[in-house]
Amino acid sequence: MRVFGEQLQVFRNDSRDPQRGGHLTQQALAQSLQELLGLREWPRPQTISDWERGQKRLDPDTDRNVLVAILQVLARCGGLPHSHAANRWLTSGGYAPLFPQERTTVFPNGDARSQQTDGAWRARLEAPTYTRLFGVERSLAQLRALLERADAPWTIALEGLGGLGKTALAHELTSRLLESGVFADLAWISARPSSLSLGGTLVSAPHPVLSVEEAERSLAAQLLGAETASELLRPQDRRQMLQEHLSAAPHLLIIDNLESLADGEQLLPLLQRFAKPAKFLLTSRQRLPGPLYHYPVPALEEADALALLRHAAETSNLPHVAAATDDQLRPLFQIVGGNPLALHLAVGQLHLRELASLVADWQQAAGREIEALYTFIYRTAWERLEESCRFAFLAMPLAAEQGGRLAHLVAASGLAESEMVAALEQLVTLNLVNVQGSLNDRRFSIHSLTRSFLRRQVAEWWN
Repeated sequence: MRVFGEQLQVFRNDSRDPQRGGHLTQQALAQSLQELLGLREWPRPQTISDWERGQKRLDPDTDRNVLVAILQVLARCGGLPHSHAANRWLTSGGYAPLFPQERTTVFPNGDARSQQTDGAWRARLEAPTYTRLFGVERSLAQLRALLERADAPWTIALEGLGGLGKTALAHELTSRLLESGVFADLAWISARPSSLSLGGTLVSAPHPVLSVEEAERSLAAQLLGAETASELLRPQDRRQMLQEHLSAAPHLLIIDNLESLADGEQLLPLLQRFAKPAKFLLTSRQRLPGPLYHYPVPALEEADALALLRHAAETSNLPHVAAATDDQLRPLFQIVGGNPLALHLAVGQLHLRELASLVADWQQAAGREIEALYTFIYRTAWERLEESCRFAFLAMPLAAEQGGRLAHLVAASGLAESEMVAALEQLVTLNLVNVQGSLNDRRFSIHSLTRSFLRRQVAEWWN
């Protein structure tokens, strides 16, 4: 509560007493709160002193009205600049940020400064690639709770197979965090080298960040200004300025597609040095090294996948697809599973193709668009695999959909147990294989799309 109390004192000293002039004293704040809360003898000036010294704590449930009243008085007296500052203060004490109605209560004439800040922040985000997300509310709630905490984890990695929506999830999460005002500032940098269009074409990104120095320069440009990011500034000086800036207040820093950086292992210690109180949100197709909070992004369940297909069909004027039954659409889900990119690509193809024809072609891995999808998702990872890992990977379709135990995979692959363990370690790191289960029952499985890829496409890539 030390930071909470110190910031309360700063707000109070920045506030003006509307009746007596001068800064708002502890006595004046106590009297204002008594009037606002309709109480006669509480809080006392000593109570304010106890709060500022971190000696007493307000209950987050029963005293929520007191917290809002404190903010009302401070805002009315000019010591509370905007809701972002209010939310940083609340979260530093372990309290929830302002709810929309509370924000209106504290700032009845509007919160223009926060709106200007929100606009500047949103301009740093890439344009969203979605109009609506499906099956993500649980993930958003879990991740938001982690990022709004004033303590660890400081670095969270969203990890998973290509096309699962890691970037979209990070974008939506960031947009919602903007509304909470927990962070003083944010930066978003992208290392994505290419993307897959809904027409099945690989598109190179215009300016991907490809080195540690470029990542630092991008962070500096967004947080400190273009001059600080100049190539004329020595990297060590830029790094020091960033470190000093980030240590002053909580920041949210997003690095998308981190595995594309030239030296991820070098960058991660650098990020850890910048963290605390800054929080980092990373996205990657592979499991990143270091003491990170690893968050595997799940594939969509069938109901959410079918809902996505219908929504994409409605927004692209395919009413016959939107009106299709679950039984009619299910074959597409059975081929590609809950991979949002593959589902969107399928809808794009249905402008010209019949559903039955598309399903038949994709079952045989035939057609330019499905080849482009496999190349986009799997090619780089496949090329990294050693031969023993490829044998282990090819054995994965023999495991049950809910996952197979190590002994079963050893028997199916013909590899020695030690070889299979080493192979699985690499396959899990590349997010080609999922691992789940209990402490004494670990099971290994693959996505439906991966199963289709292994059955149809991989032979063409094995030289």
